[in-house]
Parts: sequence; C-alpha cells; structure tokens
Amino acid sequence: DETLQKYFHIFAIVILLAFGSYISITFFNHHVVPNSDFPDFIGTARNILHFDLPGSFKRTPGLGILQIALGKLAWGQSHPDLMGGWILNAICYTLIAVLLYLVGREILGPSAIWYAIIAALNPWLIAWMCHPIAETPLIFFILLTFYLVIKHSRWSYAAAMMASMIRYEGAAMI
Repeated sequence: DETLQKYFHIFAIVILLAFGSYISITFFNHHVVPNSDFPDFIGTARNILHFDLPGSFKRTPGLGILQIALGKLAWGQSHPDLMGGWILNAICYTLIAVLLYLVGREILGPSAIWYAIIAALNPWLIAWMCHPIAETPLIFFILLTFYLVIKHSRWSYAAAMMASMIRYEGAAMI
C-alpha cells in the first residue's frame, strides 16, 4: 500500500508538470503588450544591476532582476526582458500546480491532486500567467515558503525573502 502511494505521488507530480507545461506553452506570448507596471519593475532592476540608486522604490527589484536574467536566454529577440517575463511566468505557473499538490497533500491527502488541477485552471491564475507581472512569481514563492515550512526546512526563510523581493506584500511571509 505504501509503495502504491509512492507511485501515485510520483505520477501526480509528473501529470501536474505535464499539465502546467501544456497550459504554459498554450498561453505563452498570449498578450503582446505588457502591463503598465512592467517598465517600472525592469527600470528598478536595471538601476540596481548597474549599481545606481533607483529614482523610486515603488517596485521591488527582485522580479525585474529575474526577468532580465531569463531574458538573457532569449537570443535575437527584440524585447528580451519581456520574453524573460513570459519565461519566468511559464516556469512559475508550472511549478505552482506542483506546489499546490504538495502543500495540499499535507492537508487533504491524495485528493489534493484535484485541488491542484482545479486551482491551476482558475482563470485569474491563467490570466496572470499571460502577463509578465509579479503575481505569478509571488504566488510561486508564497507556496514554496508554505511547503518548506511544512517540511521544517531552513530554506523557508530564503523563499520568504524572495517573495518579499517580488512584491512588498511577500514580506508577510517572513
């Protein structure tokens, strides 16, 4: 029985990774024009990366730094930072589905896979994934923090710190 549960657990994670990847690929580059906050996040991150003091800290630098770093993978793109934002959201969305299952499994048991699938199909979550904005990575780092807290890992503080570097509301995790 324990072996069967282990295989179900592995199967559920593989299914959720495949499902999240499919949704991410389907909606990748769905909105060509980014949200109006996008230049502010990138601008703050560029200032920090160039060791300049940003004119404003209304936007945290963590999201922009991640988007710029992933944008380096987008060779030949006319807007690598925008592509980096889409790549970041696609990765985070896929991992959100898995983390919903892992956190839910501690509370709901094996039926947590249905919770993860239904939550991943939430239209708001899919809409946020399509825009290179902070909500998808913020949800990812919040769920990662919860999972690491449940597992009593010292890395939970690092995940909470990353959540606060994505948006200031993430500081509540610390």
